[in-house]
Amino acid sequence: MIPILYNVFQKIVKKILLPSPLDEASLKLIPKLYKDIIRKENGRPMFLMNVAVKIVNKILANQM
Repeated sequence: MIPILYNVFQKIVKKILLPSPLDEASLKLIPKLYKDIIRKENGRPMFLMNVAVKIVNKILANQM
């Protein structure tokens, strides 16, 4: 896993942008308990991101 992440970090540094599949996220709504799931207000948002992006975000946040 480390060699793969190392290559990803090198690409990020060179291009200053994330490779296209890494900059995507999905938004999912998790229904609240005992609420009507049809209404969007009764859901909790959850973003699903690539694991490599989460690691990059964590490293950048720790550097700031």
